[in-house]
Amino acid sequence: MLPFYLTYIFAFAASGLFGPLVPAALLNAGFTAGAVANAVAAQNTVRVIAPTLWGRMADRSAQPKLIAAGSFAFGALCYALIAYAGTPLWLALAYAVLGFGGSSGVPVTDGLVLSTLERRNEDRARFGRVRVFGTLGFALSTLAVGVIRDRGGELRLMPPQVLYPAAVLALAAAVCVATARAPGAHTAAAGATRFLDLAKNRRYLLLLAFAFFHWASHMTYTVFVVPLGEARGLSALVVAVSIVVGLLVEAVLMRQSGRVQRRIGGRAALLFTGAVGGLRWIGFAIDFGSPEANAAAFLFFSACHGLSFGFFYPVIVSLIADAVGAERRHSALSVVFAIAFGLGGAAGASAGGHLLEAYGTGGAWLAMVPFSIVAVVLGWRATDSPHPTAQSA
Repeated sequence: MLPFYLTYIFAFAASGLFGPLVPAALLNAGFTAGAVANAVAAQNTVRVIAPTLWGRMADRSAQPKLIAAGSFAFGALCYALIAYAGTPLWLALAYAVLGFGGSSGVPVTDGLVLSTLERRNEDRARFGRVRVFGTLGFALSTLAVGVIRDRGGELRLMPPQVLYPAAVLALAAAVCVATARAPGAHTAAAGATRFLDLAKNRRYLLLLAFAFFHWASHMTYTVFVVPLGEARGLSALVVAVSIVVGLLVEAVLMRQSGRVQRRIGGRAALLFTGAVGGLRWIGFAIDFGSPEANAAAFLFFSACHGLSFGFFYPVIVSLIADAVGAERRHSALSVVFAIAFGLGGAAGASAGGHLLEAYGTGGAWLAMVPFSIVAVVLGWRATDSPHPTAQSA
């Protein structure tokens, strides 16, 4: 499993540089919050189409790991386009190209990990223990960025410089997944994967809708956490530490997700993540009156953010694996990335950016609460009984 551990570390370390830092650097470079939000929305809108194509290819490919490797490598090349984008239009186009070619590496890798665990006759609940290495990679790169910025290294992190190490890390992820020992196409996938079959699966559609609304709320935090933290008077280091605290909580919950899910059931797991998500946004929206109080609150609610995502992702992957056949696994997970992380991310990023311009920090945070409320309702409907189906292959 070592190549998968390294793949997640490198891929999410690249995201740790790209996700929180590049939008902040673009704002400092003169782009408006609306322009940045539109660029991220363009990336995520293209994700609605692209990962479904790559997921279908992976389901039918004799070497699906090469699809994941190609996506990571293409993403690394796309960072150069963003680095040299000088206008809002070119910035949006560069993000859109990244969304088309660089968005499929993680969902295909997730499917490879599940298939590898099954081939080794291991419990699928171990997925969270493997996927947690992505969280660790993201945390390390985020903390490094915060330390550099706190010590006056802001100019070195402005575009295009910050995108170069991100590209190197993405290429390293491509090499690692390409060398992994992973199963090829499932025997039942010799024919075409029909997405209409997925569209007829009620449980899968409800899980997909839950992921859409839950992830939409996450995008405001992911894209605008640095400027929103600084708007509360927090230093770059405090913001970075709060992100890392959230990631550490995420890592713990992700590692224990299989065990907890077996104990409380899929329905309770989804309701818990949605409710904590709503509480987090309300807490972020409150100005506690002093930099010290705001810093403490930011740390606490960042921990809630990590709890909400750290538990959500492996649970949703496990429930989807139960809801669809192994021959459609890459397609099903890629559609989740397309609709939930793509279109949902576009909705969240656009809402957060434009409301930040219109209503300030509190408005941007509170705008995410309705997303969490809808996610709670969908989480209840997505699980017909309070206990999940079997967690092992």
